[in-house]
Amino acid sequence: KQLESIGPQVYGKKINKDGFHNYFPRWSPDEKKIFFTSNEKREYSFFKGLFSYDLTDTVKEEEKIKLQTTVVRDFYSIHDSSGLIAFSSFKSRKSTLKPKDGGIRTKDIFVDTLPREKKFHNPFKKTERQISERKSLFTPAFSPSGDLLACSQHDKDNYYLCIVDTTTKVVRRVYPDNTPSAAMKNIYAIDWSPDGRHIAVNYIDRDNRKIGIYDTLTRDFLVLCDTRHDERDPRYSHDGKSIYFSSDRTGIYNIYRYEFETKKLSQIT
Repeated sequence: KQLESIGPQVYGKKINKDGFHNYFPRWSPDEKKIFFTSNEKREYSFFKGLFSYDLTDTVKEEEKIKLQTTVVRDFYSIHDSSGLIAFSSFKSRKSTLKPKDGGIRTKDIFVDTLPREKKFHNPFKKTERQISERKSLFTPAFSPSGDLLACSQHDKDNYYLCIVDTTTKVVRRVYPDNTPSAAMKNIYAIDWSPDGRHIAVNYIDRDNRKIGIYDTLTRDFLVLCDTRHDERDPRYSHDGKSIYFSSDRTGIYNIYRYEFETKKLSQIT
């Protein structure tokens, strides 16, 4: 009866047979590639990098996967029209706290151009910019205009949603306040709506992982499908009328679509 309720199985294509940590798939701006982070053939999960899978038919299957950079290892965001990628990293010495504050190196946000395909480019020309210093920022996501980044900030035992201006480098904390009941214990993924008004946040409260929608105009925060199930990795549709996410409400993680106007929830996979 359980199998009958699931329905016919639809098989996808596994694009990477190596690695036991394959995360954060993203289309390339021209939709000819899929980017993802992976530990590929390395033995440990912390040795990750940004890889790409070529979707064109002219490339042999054994040559489709390429390492793009070892700098991007976790959540990242691609701005399609500009070809920029945003990511967070511990790598900068500018991110080292003063001894009286602990002396550790914090994670900060960087913006760079996507790795080029041309063979003849200057590898010593620096295109990377460090956006924040000593701020402990994670999970950056571009706004549709590309001049702002939504991200999470770790402060003591809680996480907060922030907006960063990529020009002035000003970090503004927007949600939540210091109310204990609204505290987020971690933020895993962020996505910005196409109209630039709403920010989807995948977070964990005291119980499980949820998806919240932050309204940048009203400053309201709505929990989407507030259930006892685990829901994660939100992604807006191109028209912004619906949002996709993964949920384990059947006991297995699958993709669902929530339509904002009708409040209809559909199981996609």
